[in-house]
Amino acid sequence: MEYQRCKEHELWNFGDGLSYKIFGADLSKYDGIVVWHSKDVKSMLLLGLLASAYEGDLFDIDVSKSYGNCLCGELCSKQLSSCLTYYKKLTLRQKQALKIKYDTLPHEYPCIKRYIHRNFEVVKKEILKKKLLRYVSNKPQSWHIPSSNAMAKSQIGEWYYSMFWDCLTLELLSEGQGVISEMIFEPKDGYEYPLGSCMTTPYLYNGFDLRKLYSFKYFKTK
Repeated sequence: MEYQRCKEHELWNFGDGLSYKIFGADLSKYDGIVVWHSKDVKSMLLLGLLASAYEGDLFDIDVSKSYGNCLCGELCSKQLSSCLTYYKKLTLRQKQALKIKYDTLPHEYPCIKRYIHRNFEVVKKEILKKKLLRYVSNKPQSWHIPSSNAMAKSQIGEWYYSMFWDCLTLELLSEGQGVISEMIFEPKDGYEYPLGSCMTTPYLYNGFDLRKLYSFKYFKTK
C-alpha cells in the first residue's frame, strides 16, 4: 500500500509531529477519517494520500469555503468550528478521482509539488528560484525580505513554508547568483539561532557554511 511505502521510506513530513502520528497509527481500525483542509498543496496532498491508501470512509471539511486562501493552522478554534457545516463524506467517485490525481504524481523520488486548478503538478526548483530572484534587490537587503515577498505573492496552491524559501536563498548564494554584503555571526534580536539549525544540507559560500550565520544581507549579481 502507498501508506506502507511512505512509512517505510520516511517520504512524508507533515510537520509538528504529524508524520509520526499518521504512520504510527493502524488506520484500518478506524471506521472513517476526517481531513480538515484548505486549497494549499500540503493539506491536499494529505487528503490525496488517504484517498489512495485508506480503504475506509473518508470525510473532508474544506475551510476555504468560508475563509478563502487561508491555511487551517491560521484559524482559531471558533473559526474552525464554524466550518463544521461543510462536513461531508467523499463519494466513491470523488475518492477515486483524488486517488488517481495523487497516484499520477512521481513517488519514486522527491520533488516539489503544487495544487493548481484542482490538480497536483510537479514544479521545477529552477522556476521557483527565478521567482525568488525577482524579489532580490540590486542593493543590499536583509536575507528574509525576498523570501517573505515570495511567500506573500504565492497562490495558496503553491504556498511553501519559510524554511523552504530560506533553503532556496542559501542555494542561490552557493551557486553565485547573489553576493553577501554583511554577515551576522552572533545572536541578535529576532535571530536567536543559526539559520541552519534545522538544516541537514550544507550551503557553501566561498568555502563558508552559510548555515552558521544568524543573519545576513545580500544582493543579486545581475
